[in-house]
Amino acid sequence: MVCVCQQSEIYYSTTMSSSSSSSSLSFLGVYKRGLLRGGSRFVWSPATLGIIIRGFFQFHRSGPCLPLFRIAPHLRSLIRDRVKVEVCLDDDNRWHNWADERFELVCDRWVRLPSIRAVLLKLQDCSRFVNLVAASSTDDDVSFQTLCDQGVMSEMFDVAMTREMSMMRNSHNLCCSSHRLPAVPRPPRPSEEAVLGYCFTCGAGLSDKSDFNLVPKCDCVVGAGDMLLCSSCLD
Repeated sequence: MVCVCQQSEIYYSTTMSSSSSSSSLSFLGVYKRGLLRGGSRFVWSPATLGIIIRGFFQFHRSGPCLPLFRIAPHLRSLIRDRVKVEVCLDDDNRWHNWADERFELVCDRWVRLPSIRAVLLKLQDCSRFVNLVAASSTDDDVSFQTLCDQGVMSEMFDVAMTREMSMMRNSHNLCCSSHRLPAVPRPPRPSEEAVLGYCFTCGAGLSDKSDFNLVPKCDCVVGAGDMLLCSSCLD
């Protein structure tokens, strides 16, 4: 039997430990889950909605024309990467290794991320908005702005859609990969091989028997980063 004082000490110790853990995660900002029963809904932003919009056009409206349920898990993974960048970069755009390590340690329990279902719902919203605009006649003159004005589309979605559409139209080079998302991953063959990465362009799984080619996304855009390509896509 545990006496009342011992139970109080255990409760106090647990509460203090949880509170201490929670306060040490303040670097997560709006992406930090609440303690025990706190809010856990994902906080969308134009940047994360931009991933939804880009993924919709790149993987569903063109290219491989994949069904939305196939795209959703991949986009959720990319949104996770985006959240990590947001919380690990400071105001001077410097990367904090401490935050990086801490993020990986606490992500599953403490970081707000959208569920696959939430990502799928956003993809379906995007599809609905695009179809409404595409199906409109000249007389109707429906645009993303009018959908926003009518309350069909949120203001944040309109901001993200306008930004993404503008970037797609104004790309300096149709072959430029600086604004593209990595392809939806495909497992290697045979499946027993360990995957060490995925080709940015075709999504093929790369094993230790594959040729790795790390090339710049774009030579013209500063900070565009690099991408991993298989030998077939490099040619």
